[in-house]
Amino acid sequence: MKRIISIILAVVLVIMPAGVISGEDSGILDSVLNKLAQYTTEQRDGYISYFRPFITTDTGVSAALLNLDSGAMDGIIQEIVGDSVDKPTLRRVFQSFTCIKDETGIRLTYADILQKKIELENASDATLKGMEKLMNVLYKRYPAAEKIFTEDRITAGVVANLFTIIPEINESKPMLKFKDGEFDVNFVSQTFADDFDAVWDGYISKTGKTVTYQQMVDTLVTFLNSKVPQSDKSSVATALDDLGVCKKESSSQSGGGNGGTGGGGNGGTSDNNKPDDTKPTEEETGNYTVLESYDGITDELLGGGFIIKTKADTANVIEISTQAQSPMLYEFSGGKLVPVKYSVPSEKGILAQVKADGVYVVKSLSYPFADANGWGKSFIAALYNRGIINGKSETAFEPDASITREEFVKLVVELFDLNDTALKVDFKDVAEGAWYYSYVASAYENNIVSGIGENMFGTGQKIKRQDMAKIINTVLEANGIRADKASSSVFKDYGTISDYAKDHVLAIFGLGIISGDDNGNFNPNQFATRQEAAKMVYGMLTAYVNSLKE
Repeated sequence: MKRIISIILAVVLVIMPAGVISGEDSGILDSVLNKLAQYTTEQRDGYISYFRPFITTDTGVSAALLNLDSGAMDGIIQEIVGDSVDKPTLRRVFQSFTCIKDETGIRLTYADILQKKIELENASDATLKGMEKLMNVLYKRYPAAEKIFTEDRITAGVVANLFTIIPEINESKPMLKFKDGEFDVNFVSQTFADDFDAVWDGYISKTGKTVTYQQMVDTLVTFLNSKVPQSDKSSVATALDDLGVCKKESSSQSGGGNGGTGGGGNGGTSDNNKPDDTKPTEEETGNYTVLESYDGITDELLGGGFIIKTKADTANVIEISTQAQSPMLYEFSGGKLVPVKYSVPSEKGILAQVKADGVYVVKSLSYPFADANGWGKSFIAALYNRGIINGKSETAFEPDASITREEFVKLVVELFDLNDTALKVDFKDVAEGAWYYSYVASAYENNIVSGIGENMFGTGQKIKRQDMAKIINTVLEANGIRADKASSSVFKDYGTISDYAKDHVLAIFGLGIISGDDNGNFNPNQFATRQEAAKMVYGMLTAYVNSLKE
């Protein structure tokens, strides 16, 4: 999230988590967001580059205050906030950053997350789902924020990473707690609150209230309880619990039996294993029925998941509700569980292409690769469980290794079930009988690849990013999936992209499948890694499944 909206979010998510989002002066944020939404991504990128040095150190804050007082910032401040914020308030905003001490390095970490759009590593699907639901609540209040977030590729993973800063300024303790379906205050760092209140001493909000940190935290609680739909609160609380912001407590209501709050006994619930959180409720099962058991599906096969049976009039693509982490859908066929390839996580759980009167199991993904636990893990796991990608061995994936042209072609052909072993191809460097022969032949037959010239495919060569873009977009367009092409200005090195790939690159950028580096470059001739390829192919899968719903 390398945009000036980062400055606003720094206040929203860390320093003033309630006052700006939902509190007394939310109209200010509304005005600023509406103004920012009128600018391009590149303009917002320029603003964040300008402001970063002024917020990451106390020396920078002092410089910002001098520039503010001298009028040196008047032009850029007018561009961003117009007349909605006066200088005394802006001084307090800058001074608020000093509440996060220089020596902690937190501000620099925060700025890196913002500028480099660093997603939270190993974030569970439940965490990302909860963050998406919270973001949707904010979008309803601030429609301009959705426009900016979408254009600037601000993801739930980046926002989740930002939220991890909150416990660090709160003495490593959860600020909130969640119990019996409601949020409440858990702990507020008195040291931070005192520093914050000293900065904002004497400030009166538009409603005539004196602003204090405790009052803002209280307002945040009110916001979460009043604005987050009741059906989404548990999901949001789970995400915040995972991020250390909220302590999700067991229900105090007895479920009968022993009435305890732990995982044992007959009553109460366990935060680690809640059937009611993983199974859909009755009102969520319009296209299917949840079964307690089914002939042939053993406990071992079920693996802690649950069984559904689609109805006779079920639509081709349905959404299955579940709060299970990293959920995967399997069809029960021939006594086995067969992965449903065309399924992706959705707001409620899983969006999937299914058969009428089919029996399916929803359970968590398996993952055997100990060496691939970084940012690409979720994409690798999704493709592995769908039978699209394999490791270099049973336990090693080698995520940072380069991927060759034939290896990438195999992924695309497998994704769309295009492999035809009867086809022939006469590339000089594609030997009949080689493991990749039918994949290259199938891709050639479907006009996905054309080789590198002189009747050569380029076997064994590392694949370039621009060639991947061409292959991806060619396949998507063949399946009727098209997006408005992005402007050529989205990449600073657009001019270095080969002519044959330019339109393809801009098209899949518009679909959110690719992005640039921290400097705004696409790097068309750079070789892709195996985990980068997994991310792109997963992007294709997501675009395809969502197109089936439309």
